Amino acid sequence: MQPCTREDDDDDDDAVALDEYRAAFSSDTPAFWSAGSVGFRIATSPPAIGLAYARLWQGMFDVTQSWNGVPLTIDVDIATTAPPSSP
Repeated sequence: MQPCTREDDDDDDDAVALDEYRAAFSSDTPAFWSAGSVGFRIATSPPAIGLAYARLWQGMFDVTQSWNGVPLTIDVDIATTAPPSSP
């Protein structure tokens, strides 16, 4: 997955990565993630950051949540696909 930021709001990143995938004979599309809290909401999707090709948006940092009564400090992300470890 390739990092991207709102400042990178440029189709060049996507085009360059796609060219590299094609050069490697891959028909997949490159995955990009973005990290930034501006405008982040759990109920949105990664392309809402302004990058149509973003697949993961890491938007809440060092948040404390309790899981099964245990407080954990986590980052909150949203993605266009399920995590590979999910059932």
